[in-house]
Amino acid sequence: MNKQIEYGVIVGRIQVPELHPGHRKLFDATAARHKSVIVFLGQTKAKGTPENPLEFICRKQMIQEAYPHFMVVPLSDMACNRRWVHTLD
Repeated sequence: MNKQIEYGVIVGRIQVPELHPGHRKLFDATAARHKSVIVFLGQTKAKGTPENPLEFICRKQMIQEAYPHFMVVPLSDMACNRRWVHTLD
């Protein structure tokens, strides 16, 4: 039975000005396996830093230009990845 799972979830920070081939491969594979895709983008209070040069809205627009059917939502970022994952769960 090849039943498609309802939602695919991608979690990341994606702090780059354009999607690179690795992002696209992940997004394409997720879209192929799921009816809907939700992208949770890490969002920090620190803006314009070397680690976080792009605001959420810029990254959301970049993703939705290439994948208009994806839902892109903010996820408060945390320094500790374990806590970040626990918060998402």
